Amino acid sequence: MPGMLAGSVRERKKFFNKAFIGGWSDFTASNDAADQIVESPDRFLCSQSELFEATGGWSTFGLTMGLAGVGATAILMTKPGMAAHFGRGQLKLMEWAMVGGAAAVGGCIGQQMGIQNLGDATKYNNHWMAYTFIKSQNRFLGETSNVLTDAPTY
Repeated sequence: MPGMLAGSVRERKKFFNKAFIGGWSDFTASNDAADQIVESPDRFLCSQSELFEATGGWSTFGLTMGLAGVGATAILMTKPGMAAHFGRGQLKLMEWAMVGGAAAVGGCIGQQMGIQNLGDATKYNNHWMAYTFIKSQNRFLGETSNVLTDAPTY
């Protein structure tokens, strides 16, 4: 029977995904913030208005919507026939998917540009790191219940 086991099971070796352990020993601002989040995550959590300001506020919103519109317009300009169908409201599913996909890509690019250039990217990233850490501490009872069973263990 032992001959049936193969590879790492037989050798009792564990291999870790490099994406999860890469850079753990580096001295970076992000790693320092992660250490501080484990100690006291509530210092990094932002209110809704603070998070909106950390993303860049209305400037980022305008950039996001503008680049979403540019993406959709670019797709329509490359295919004049599709633009004519769009004007009459006669796009097919694949054409709607192309317009929506281009708008989504443009919007994502605009949002990330706004966060990096117009907002406070460090505060934004630290908020989501702390939020994810606290959220991972919460465990739910059963499949349908929304009652937390355990208090956070940080």
